[in-house]
Amino acid sequence: MSNNHSVSIVRTFEAPAEDVYAAWTDPDRLGTWVGQVERADVRVGGSYRFVNDDGEGGTFVHEGRYLELIADRKIVMTFGAAQIAPQDNPYTNETITIQLRPLDANRTELTFTNAWEGEAMDDEGIEATRQGWTAWLDLLAEALA
Repeated sequence: MSNNHSVSIVRTFEAPAEDVYAAWTDPDRLGTWVGQVERADVRVGGSYRFVNDDGEGGTFVHEGRYLELIADRKIVMTFGAAQIAPQDNPYTNETITIQLRPLDANRTELTFTNAWEGEAMDDEGIEATRQGWTAWLDLLAEALA
């Protein structure tokens, strides 16, 4: 078992950095793209809980804590699937880091990194993770349009 695995995605959004940041940190705006926001106490140490349709009549529940918030620049949060018991999850200490870099007044580069400790994913797992996060980032792009 090795530590510090990650999947990163770099994406440009046609929106100012403050709008992209707000889409991740304003509970009302979060609900336009992440699914149902059951809780979003957006402060360092605060927690969140999002519920998404799994496409098969069930739901996915994601929850975690905010670890770092730098307005319009960076968000770091823990991330976990509530329906997976900790002892059954091969991926531990999972975090999401969102780094924002203004390209001009109306365009922002977002670097998204999903990192974890525990088991490494095979190529298929990495690609599935990348596709899943890309789908969420597509929803974010639509919400920002």
